[in-house]
Amino acid sequence: MFASRTTQFEHAAELCAKKIRTIRWGIIGLGDIAERNFVPALVKAADGQLVSVFSRSVDKGNAFIAN
Repeated sequence: MFASRTTQFEHAAELCAKKIRTIRWGIIGLGDIAERNFVPALVKAADGQLVSVFSRSVDKGNAFIAN
């Protein structure tokens, strides 16, 4: 199948490089840093997805999601 272990590892590295892996994020605490810095950066990242937010206030959590 493969001539050597080196070519086997090179083949595995090629397969990994072709796959786009999504990193699923959750935010605990919906303060200014999350809203103005983290979320905009996450939107620009090709491999990130916001899946959960946590706040002590349900209203604040809902408002954060709405924006």
